[in-house]
Amino acid sequence: MEEPPDSRFVPCQPPLRPIRRPGGQIPSDSCDTHVHVVGPPERYLLDSDRGYTPCPCSLAEYWYVMKVLGLGRAVLVQPSVYGFDNAAMLDALREGHPDLRGVAVVRPEIEQKELDTLHEGGVRGARINAVDRAGASIGDALPLAAKIAALGWHLQLFLSPSMLHHIEYIMVDVKTPIVFDHFGNIRPEDDGFSRDFEAVRRLLGSGRCWVKLSAPYRLLSGDRAEDDHRMLVEGLVAENPERLLWASDWPHTNVPGDMPDDVALLEDFLALVPDKSVQHRILVENPHKLYWNS
Repeated sequence: MEEPPDSRFVPCQPPLRPIRRPGGQIPSDSCDTHVHVVGPPERYLLDSDRGYTPCPCSLAEYWYVMKVLGLGRAVLVQPSVYGFDNAAMLDALREGHPDLRGVAVVRPEIEQKELDTLHEGGVRGARINAVDRAGASIGDALPLAAKIAALGWHLQLFLSPSMLHHIEYIMVDVKTPIVFDHFGNIRPEDDGFSRDFEAVRRLLGSGRCWVKLSAPYRLLSGDRAEDDHRMLVEGLVAENPERLLWASDWPHTNVPGDMPDDVALLEDFLALVPDKSVQHRILVENPHKLYWNS
């Protein structure tokens, strides 16, 4: 019998193309803080140890999404499929400067000269993805933080919830801001979010950590999804709106089932955060402080 294909090498679905504008209006300089650009595979080689295979998704395709949503700025995040090769993201940053910033994946032993070059190219953070294959690991957090501190960068983390309590301990030695992808990657249990949710709220309340209100479709499903999403957003906004960011997670790589609608994702955020001043803080002021202020 023929072996089934390795799911890591089956191309992901392409993102949906928006066909309508959002129902609510946002400031023109609003920022989407988590976007991946995937170049042609013949030009930008994918890491052999990747956890999935994305379909090519160009910056031009994302510009269209930005225009429909009414966004003015965006942050390109190095996806795990490229490992430590940031070429696709850096080329996109050069094309979109100054309305784009980047978050790179770098080795802890990276030389200062290379960090300076990345900074000049628009990079403002280093990412550790401890969920998917390839790239830096959580063990690299302390040496990486020491390397990037002088540049005013932050450390962006995509973790399993079990690692949240470990992060609380290493924060004693990490002096850079920490940004959690996708609500801290916490998922509801039968008794709610309980321990993991409280850990994220504690870290957010410290003022040292930031949380991206992004990709709820990766965490929530079933009949409780809408209520769980509301509990997450309202709980984090109540804790510290000055350290929250919004993101689409375009092009929604490695998502089984139906692809998310970017317009609906933004509308959900506006509905869950109805206060215009808080919307402005999360969409405009907070991204400016974290990505454009250094």
